[in-house]
Amino acid sequence: MKALFAILLIAGAIQSVPALARSSTTSPLVGSWTVDVSRLPYISGTTAYP
Repeated sequence: MKALFAILLIAGAIQSVPALARSSTTSPLVGSWTVDVSRLPYISGTTAYP
C-alpha cells in the first residue's frame, strides 16, 4: 500500500512541474497554408457542392 501511495505521489508531482518550452522562433510555414475547396472530393448525398 505504501508503494502504491508513493507511485501516485510521484505521478502527481510530475504532473505539477511545468514543462520546459523550446524557443519561440516563428516557423516559416505559419500562415502559408491555404485550403483550395475546389480540389476537395465531392461526397454524394451532401449539400456542400451543388
